[in-house]
Amino acid sequence: LQLPLFRALIHEVLRISCVARAGVPHSVSKNDIWITGDDGIKYRLPKDSFIMYNVQCMHYDYLHREQWKNAQFGLNHEHICLENWIEEQTGKFVQNESFMTFGYGKRDCVGKQLAMKEMRVILGYLLLNYKFTLPTEYENMTHIPTAGGVINGVAKPTSDGNKNGTTEIPVMVEKIVF
Repeated sequence: LQLPLFRALIHEVLRISCVARAGVPHSVSKNDIWITGDDGIKYRLPKDSFIMYNVQCMHYDYLHREQWKNAQFGLNHEHICLENWIEEQTGKFVQNESFMTFGYGKRDCVGKQLAMKEMRVILGYLLLNYKFTLPTEYENMTHIPTAGGVINGVAKPTSDGNKNGTTEIPVMVEKIVF
């Protein structure tokens, strides 16, 4: 059972939420490294320096270099676009190479597979057994605005519209009885 749309939804929520906006720091451990930028200029990364990458910049495609399909469908990068994860010809789930929540390559998160499986199991259970609704005053929200920065995370609007982060958006949960 593959459930490509369900897997795409989980990945898309992780992309939009940017759980780790600054990524995991890496270091230049052996020798200085020289890299060439897109502009042709060479840059030196000195030995023992720390390197961090901006996950939010990549997930929201601020530099227009990533593989997201939001623009093709008239969506901004704060909106869910399941097509980012679905192969057009086959309809199967595919990993998008611009997805950096768990890092990338040989130094990605060792717990990635376990975390993804746990999310599928738990979210699947919750969606099959509970009904989630928002109060009517929140039904037209297109996204939850961020408070900005790595530390602040997601703003939680108050009922009066003030985004001071003091009140959470209420979600009503109802057990489904079969």
